[in-house]
Amino acid sequence: MRLEQLKCLVDIAQTGSITGTAQRMYATQQAVSKSIKQLEKELGVDILVRTNVGVRLTPMGEKVLKFAQLVLDEEAYLRQEIRNSQIPLDTEKISMQISSTSSVTNLVLPNLIAKLHAQQVDVQVNVVSFSNVDDVLQNVRSGISDIGLMTINGRELQRKLDEHPDTLEMELLMRDDMVAVMDRRQYSGEKTVITELDFNQAAAKTLYNIIPVDDMREHIFMNNVICSNDADFHRSMMEKAGAITLMSGLAYQYYFNSKKYVALKFEGLMNQVVPELVHVAVYRKNAGEPIHRFVAMIRKEMLIK
Repeated sequence: MRLEQLKCLVDIAQTGSITGTAQRMYATQQAVSKSIKQLEKELGVDILVRTNVGVRLTPMGEKVLKFAQLVLDEEAYLRQEIRNSQIPLDTEKISMQISSTSSVTNLVLPNLIAKLHAQQVDVQVNVVSFSNVDDVLQNVRSGISDIGLMTINGRELQRKLDEHPDTLEMELLMRDDMVAVMDRRQYSGEKTVITELDFNQAAAKTLYNIIPVDDMREHIFMNNVICSNDADFHRSMMEKAGAITLMSGLAYQYYFNSKKYVALKFEGLMNQVVPELVHVAVYRKNAGEPIHRFVAMIRKEMLIK
């Protein structure tokens, strides 16, 4: 089993096409197909079902995909850790411009900066928050910001990066789940899951720190949902208007995890349209070593939490 095989599998799961993956990886269709067939032979299972309109994963292929994602995430983290160890931290002044739509900014950065200050590292970080992912990407592309921090779903992220394939790179910080959060006074205790029907019947519905994908913007589902990146707004809506709020598990843990609120697994339309939430850092392809190292420090801090 080779990393190249796992990279092919992850990309095929995103494109749904061996041809599409071959184009994105600058390889031949035959080479990509052969790589997957070799992986299937090594594992002794069928990973893909090949049809006239593309390919799809088998149930066992889905399990192999999750393993592949974990391996590639760890490989990327190892590379960042190696970079991080090459230059003594206490000899460096860190100065970063960050654009953000992510709860990572308010939740993780303060802890990281405090630790660096305790190590007597001179840290100057300027953060500008946006409600629009496109604004973050534009700031990074233009050089106004060194790093963009975003909480977004994987499908939308790939679309955005595909628009700028020659200028931007992405570093995965954490995979996350979406949860439904409510005031505990609304919760009778018998449910462990909130369905789409339950959500739609709620007096008020809000969406925190999750950018809707294009597939949802015209859907009636979104016409009745208030989107905001202000945690205090969602607290107020849950307590005063009985709202159910959809958010990332990370945001719940930091902002709402108290005796006042309860978080339940959510099942419904959003799980189909937003198959996975991710917290990511985006930077230019020519980003210098300090940017790579700072992103590695953010990710390490998130793993600690």
